[in-house]
Amino acid sequence: MHHRNRIAPTSCLATCILTTGIATSVHAQGFATEVVEYVAGPGVTPGMGFGIPARALGGPQGEGHDNGSLDILVLGAGGHVTLGFGGTIFDAPGPDLTVFENGFWFGGGFYGELMFVEVSSDGFNWARFPSRCDISTPLGLFDTYDPALVGGLAGNREIYANVVTNMIDPFDPAVSGGDAFDLADLAADPLVVGGQVNVAAIRFVRLVDVIGDGTVTDSTGDPIYDPTSATASADLDAVAAIHFDATVASENATWTRMKGFWR
Repeated sequence: MHHRNRIAPTSCLATCILTTGIATSVHAQGFATEVVEYVAGPGVTPGMGFGIPARALGGPQGEGHDNGSLDILVLGAGGHVTLGFGGTIFDAPGPDLTVFENGFWFGGGFYGELMFVEVSSDGFNWARFPSRCDISTPLGLFDTYDPALVGGLAGNREIYANVVTNMIDPFDPAVSGGDAFDLADLAADPLVVGGQVNVAAIRFVRLVDVIGDGTVTDSTGDPIYDPTSATASADLDAVAAIHFDATVASENATWTRMKGFWR
């Protein structure tokens, strides 16, 4: 986590796990309502500061072209968070969800800390969106890059929508900023083909920090580079479900107990 308006997180010596099955009030339907699981990597202390899971709930609080938000959950290097929505996200024409990380522009380039995006219907089977990284050389801690070289990863676009300070529609990717994802892009995923992941009924979204030193690869096997270090990782602001059915009862608490994460 390094950005304008960002504060460096407190480091921890080992990977930490913090989970909750308690819903938190949100600004509107279509945003995440529950943190099902939070596994923080090094560089963040769960439950403190930017390691408070509830920061990932509700709507985005973006700061525009050249500033990062402070309403964020830091994942820590290689960490991840699983969100529930109190309903289902479904595939329809156009983007179906938008992930708001915390990227911004400075010095003529883009600074983004990247995340894989995964979806699940049952909390057990996960389909990961296809990713592409054409950045050919490693990036330093404060280096920027051309976002056109990256696709299918969150953290690659600035955030304009702010549910507190402006009227920009967070459910319209044409104006909201953030990284939009279309469930139709998962049509060839083996778990979608096999029916284990139903793109007509997605209950959970998982965001996984990419350790961008080239050891992690994209969908074609090319190395992924971003400004990752021991204390720099993706910062999640919010996730907006664009095509959302709020009438479907949530099973998040049941799934949490089944997985053994209930606290």
